[in-house]
Amino acid sequence: MTNDEKMKAINDLVSDIDCLEPLHEWTNDLNIFSMLKLDRVEIRHSNMLSWLLNPNELHGLNDKLLKKFLIYATKGTNINIMKKLTPVDVDLMNLDDAVVYREKDNIDILIVSESSQLVLAIENKIGSSEHSNQLEKYKTGLLKDYPNNYHFVLIYLTPDGEESSDTDNWISMSYEFILEEISNLINIYKISDKARLYIEDYIKAIRRSVVEDKEIVDICKKIYFKHQEAFDLIFENKPDLISHMSDYIYNYLVENAEKFDINVWDNHTKHYVRFTPNKLSAVCGHMGSGWIANQTNLIGFEFQIYEDSGVNLAVIIGPADSQYEDYRQKLFDVAVKHNYKMKGKTLNNKWKTILSTNFVAKNKLDIKDEYMEDTIEVPIDNYMNNTLPGIITDLLEAF
Repeated sequence: MTNDEKMKAINDLVSDIDCLEPLHEWTNDLNIFSMLKLDRVEIRHSNMLSWLLNPNELHGLNDKLLKKFLIYATKGTNINIMKKLTPVDVDLMNLDDAVVYREKDNIDILIVSESSQLVLAIENKIGSSEHSNQLEKYKTGLLKDYPNNYHFVLIYLTPDGEESSDTDNWISMSYEFILEEISNLINIYKISDKARLYIEDYIKAIRRSVVEDKEIVDICKKIYFKHQEAFDLIFENKPDLISHMSDYIYNYLVENAEKFDINVWDNHTKHYVRFTPNKLSAVCGHMGSGWIANQTNLIGFEFQIYEDSGVNLAVIIGPADSQYEDYRQKLFDVAVKHNYKMKGKTLNNKWKTILSTNFVAKNKLDIKDEYMEDTIEVPIDNYMNNTLPGIITDLLEAF
């Protein structure tokens, strides 16, 4: 496209800006979950679901949604650990004593009813996949922790009802089911206006951010094909995700350097943001042989930002001035002593990563500042307050 053609495409879009009007229902809606940045965070959805599934909370649904989950799981299935539990059995259960746990033994939602001899476990996956042997470990732990005569109902919840790695024990459920059942329940039963507001906002949040809403998809397709040239041009020139993430991390560290007690290196790049804790700089800040841009720190903490791997933080021993080589070896020995996970157990000539921590998975990267508090700031604060002090204490053993 020539420059004139590009400007015409943009002007045509601006002139027909009303074509975006059908999307206002989703983009302009005042939604408590979007406003508080809760709509795309897996742990927040688990919190809301645990509230809705708790018969003793003040949502007004009692055990209605909980029984819907159980009936869904037991209908037409013959899983040994369920102990022949049927939908009729579920319907007759008194679940008033149900206790709802969040993240007990790392299980997203765990519900236990002693009177009904029932254990319900829900593994909630939004934008992530199973970890190795995760479901098998949860099942084994539950069978060990609760009596053998209990009914064990295990649900693997994903946006599209994806099958789990253990279909012999885990029932797959989709968020479409949740949408349908919650919508039906709040239309049938009388609940408070405040509860209705929260639940309706939650339904909209699921439609917008978790499941693929066909109505939204169809509207977006029509708008895109009507102004394809303009949107392609916008997409080609949208802000670069990785550069934006790098700048955000750098600025956040600089703004909080005094609170975190760190020295943020000036020479940050698109893919790297580096710092050194002041307590380490005080003893080895002069021992490096010019790591990067004459940086003389022997130890660097390096945020590594890549689209195919997300955001990681590596603790690296850099090259040492010749007179300080023995300290470099001592640092490595300390890392080995404390069982730091690293690739290889030998110290190479230049840089050696002795510890790496994942901060943001690649599928969680988002260019919008409104999501940075959860995806970047919270993990950094947690690392600086809870993890970093221990690493500093370990590494100071070398001096």
